[in-house]
Amino acid sequence: MSFSIHINHEKQLLYVEGQGMITAADIDQYYPSLKAVSGIEHCDKALVNLAEMGVSLKAAPIKRIRSLGLLFKHGPVLPEGAKIAIVVRSTLAFGFVRLFMASRGERVTIRPFKSMQQAMYWLSIVEQDVLQAKL
Repeated sequence: MSFSIHINHEKQLLYVEGQGMITAADIDQYYPSLKAVSGIEHCDKALVNLAEMGVSLKAAPIKRIRSLGLLFKHGPVLPEGAKIAIVVRSTLAFGFVRLFMASRGERVTIRPFKSMQQAMYWLSIVEQDVLQAKL
């Protein structure tokens, strides 16, 4: 699996980290994986890290990303008003996040970032909050 999913219950923070080549199968498995995580429905902040070296969205079909956005729109896993920061490295990935945002709707606020520090600042979290999620 190309995604690891962690929760810091105290900070109500969902932390998702991508690894390697993200494929169509990984995208299809992402939503069910999130739904299976205990306590996710209480997370009002999410940090999705797709900026690590080796992460690539080149094999991710645009149709799958749009479908994933629609799935989240009709079957949300985070509470209304949640903030999702998605950290990416490339312009292509930044565009994919914009496509996901357009499909996702207005129930939550999603913003792409090219810096982990900017994303954490926007979510009002610190690095220690992310590290605690990974424990």
